[in-house]
Amino acid sequence: AALAQAHARMWFFGGEGAASQAHAFAERAIALAPDSGDSLAARGAVRFQDRDFVGSVRDLRRALAASPANADAHDLLGRIAAETGPLVDANYHLHTAINLDPGFAAEEWTLLRVMFLSGKWREADRMIEERLSKPIDSMTAWNTIARHVSWMGDRALAAKLLARSDLSSGPFATARLVLGLTATPEPGVDPLAGLQLGASHASWRTRCFLAQLRAEVAGATGDPGAALDALELAVAEGLIDQAWLDGCPMLDGCRESPRFAAQREIVAARASSVRDAMLAALE
Repeated sequence: AALAQAHARMWFFGGEGAASQAHAFAERAIALAPDSGDSLAARGAVRFQDRDFVGSVRDLRRALAASPANADAHDLLGRIAAETGPLVDANYHLHTAINLDPGFAAEEWTLLRVMFLSGKWREADRMIEERLSKPIDSMTAWNTIARHVSWMGDRALAAKLLARSDLSSGPFATARLVLGLTATPEPGVDPLAGLQLGASHASWRTRCFLAQLRAEVAGATGDPGAALDALELAVAEGLIDQAWLDGCPMLDGCRESPRFAAQREIVAARASSVRDAMLAALE
């Protein structure tokens, strides 16, 4: 089960062969212990990377029924709910995962995302200010901070952050690019074009994330057509992030477009099926 979880994560980052290994270890875990919370949580993680969202949620809920203190299941359910809703469920599962296992402390950045997609801008700003008082060495942290600063359109803060040694010395290319564009907008330029994150072997999740960033970049520079192009790519990859679609201010220039409405309908249907799976009676 642990190997399945590890390979599912490697799959996101484009590890060659990670997909087949993740599936193999998950199925082996299920064969050895079909009712184990660890086995079910592992298969849920693998199914999520394979775009089987409903199957993933069913496994994760069964994992918690078997083992209510399974931090892996709480973590992934929280991250899924942070995109599909309900956001109150996201808060519950993410806080529970962090309390159960300090290894999930990085999920505070997913909670930050939930804050500003819920309109709790001041709370989000306070959290960022507090965390920036110390060096940061997390890619997730820097990506989330960069996107938040971009959404706020705070050029001064973006420039200030770019001068920090902990950002400039680490492997945080995505955050640096987003902050650089925020500090000095370049209409018509796609600074994320070279970012692949192992895309040739990566899961849908990686490609979807990059497409979302491109949509935000295009929206920030006043190019709704390019933002819609990127959004359509994200949806084609499997986007379920209705919270982002409805709450990201970088997409405001697209929301009156029929193209946006068509994509939102697809995402809303996916998110609804996931929420239904969260609420359905366990078999």
